[in-house]
Amino acid sequence: MQNKNRGLIKIFLIIVIGVILLAAFNIDVQGFFHKPAVEKVTTMLWQIFHTVWTAINPYLHKAWGLMLQYIWTPVTNRLNLTTEVATSTSVSL
Repeated sequence: MQNKNRGLIKIFLIIVIGVILLAAFNIDVQGFFHKPAVEKVTTMLWQIFHTVWTAINPYLHKAWGLMLQYIWTPVTNRLNLTTEVATSTSVSL
């Protein structure tokens, strides 16, 4: 998990440094995103993302429920049972 966090931090830092460098060279990042062509493309991409997410969300919800029911709950129950057995069979001195 730490490697993934480091990767996310590196990506974030690269983006921040990139924006700072663009600002140092007087490149208007905000103006770029407010151009009509860019707004049109980002609006289209958002609509596609929203349509796909709305379509697959019920299936993801069902898959998550099945994963909890058949994988997560049995594993955690097994771990709790193992912990209870280990504590009840410990030897007292």
